[in-house]
Amino acid sequence: MANHYHDPATYHFPNVQVSGHFSKAFGYETVRSEGTRDWLLTYTLKGKGGFQIGDVDFMCQSGDIIILKPGTPHHYYTRREEVWDFLWVHFIPRLDWKPWLQLPERDTGLLSIHANQPALQNRLTTAFFRLIEDNQPFNRISRELALNALEEIILLIYQKSNPSYNHIRDPRIQDIVEYLTHHYNQHHSIAELAKMACLSPSRLAHLFKQEVGQSIIEMLITIRLKHATRFLQFTSHSITEIAEECGFQSTSYFSQQFSRVYGISPTSYRAQTARN
Repeated sequence: MANHYHDPATYHFPNVQVSGHFSKAFGYETVRSEGTRDWLLTYTLKGKGGFQIGDVDFMCQSGDIIILKPGTPHHYYTRREEVWDFLWVHFIPRLDWKPWLQLPERDTGLLSIHANQPALQNRLTTAFFRLIEDNQPFNRISRELALNALEEIILLIYQKSNPSYNHIRDPRIQDIVEYLTHHYNQHHSIAELAKMACLSPSRLAHLFKQEVGQSIIEMLITIRLKHATRFLQFTSHSITEIAEECGFQSTSYFSQQFSRVYGISPTSYRAQTARN
């Protein structure tokens, strides 16, 4: 078995490293005994491929998305009597993608999900071909467009893996979600929100967790932190000002929550994104 170890990661800032569309017959394989320093995402269009992680072998077929974390030793190949038609990309994610990459993990370092709806498959395929077309290494605008297409792909995958965000059945909970999304920087109490929904506070808390998959406070923090990343990237506001503008009552609590979710302080996040 040939060793085709390849490590395309030469940058530490967010980047679409290399990408492409392969249609490979049986006999095609790639072995990376040490993994890579970047992330690898594949999306199977037709045929069947395989991923071997240690002693475990995973088959992938039409609609299957496989993501390998950095440093994951792996071997992938076209399965016997098949032609594996798949799209692929090596990338370094933006820091604010971290929560979206927390997907179902089938084995150490291997994430997978199946896109079974035709509409989702079409969106993924269209975004992927845009990514490949725009991934021109010497054109900064095209590189940004490629990153945007990749962000769309990752968001679609995350959305698929978290159906509770998209199938809220109770219109009262949907109204609360929309209200919090548009008023994320205001102070909210469970009692006030419950009154809006014509529910008791305890019933609202129970229904919200059941429908959304997060508590009201958890969701509100998620929304606020997402807005905070934009303020850090695109404004010169101080950390204290950003914390206040995003609805956090103290800078220390904001920094604590930001570090918990993104694994880096707001100051370090700003410094890293500024280098792009």
